[in-house]
Amino acid sequence: MKHVLRTADLTPREITVLVDLASELKRRPRRSAQELAGELVLIYLTEPSTRMRLTFSAAAEELGATVVLVGPAEFRRGWNADVEQLAPEVSQYAAVVVARTRHDNVSQLASLSSVPVVNALSEAHHPCQSLADLLALREAFGTLDGLSVAWVGEAGPATHSLMEACALAGIDLAVATPYGCEPDPEVVSRVDEIAAGTGSRVRTTHDPREAVVGADALYGGAWLRLGLTDEERAVRRAALWPARATVDLVRQAAPHAVFMQSAPVHPDDEVAPETAIDLRSVSRDQLANLHHAAGALLVALHQRRLNGADHGLVVA
Repeated sequence: MKHVLRTADLTPREITVLVDLASELKRRPRRSAQELAGELVLIYLTEPSTRMRLTFSAAAEELGATVVLVGPAEFRRGWNADVEQLAPEVSQYAAVVVARTRHDNVSQLASLSSVPVVNALSEAHHPCQSLADLLALREAFGTLDGLSVAWVGEAGPATHSLMEACALAGIDLAVATPYGCEPDPEVVSRVDEIAAGTGSRVRTTHDPREAVVGADALYGGAWLRLGLTDEERAVRRAALWPARATVDLVRQAAPHAVFMQSAPVHPDDEVAPETAIDLRSVSRDQLANLHHAAGALLVALHQRRLNGADHGLVVA
């Protein structure tokens, strides 16, 4: 695909290319030091996300690009007018556009832009995180073949992207959520289509214990969001408490299982304190890998743009 707005925009081959490239950038950070030399990467932000802003800014600058941050303050007439102004202008100057905004907005931006657009994070999808997750799994086990993962918690953008990534990579995934916190049905349908072609098995359940049995990785989703009142936090904690990673739950996983977690981490919420000391966590690797996944997306999309619309994400 020309743009990467969700992980399902990629093919199984393309996701392998991106994970390989992210791994290469991690091992040899100077491999592509001049890949984007003389180019401009525009980062459009309408939602707060210090982590993703820094991730893509650092990755672009390491690749030799100039980074320009643009936000609502630069415009006066509202989002739709912003896109109509922004898309034609950045198409003349930028090599890649990175957007952290609502999903309908990033989709509109992509539809109007003649240069690649990357969704850094929206309320629906988090493709960069899913690439970082796959790399962390491959680093932990040496391969992605034959792995099974259990997601436990509320479904959100990281869940949706993980589901699509696992389906593309042929990984089995069980998503266990409390009632009312299930994945988007459209995502489930798309994942079923992908999995039918790759042999992956992605399923949903409301039983964390059933999801975790024999899993190679237990993935705990973040519970709390920005802007919640104390009452809203209490309600969410009560709803998600059965999905907490306790000693009993972890013992259902494979003995060699690793623990994964989407940031931000809230102590004593997603993981019980007595459990944490027994887990082989790869959450630090996931966080570090975001940087390399962002770099891989920028390099691959820039090369595809140079090679022409008929080429896939193939990196020399």
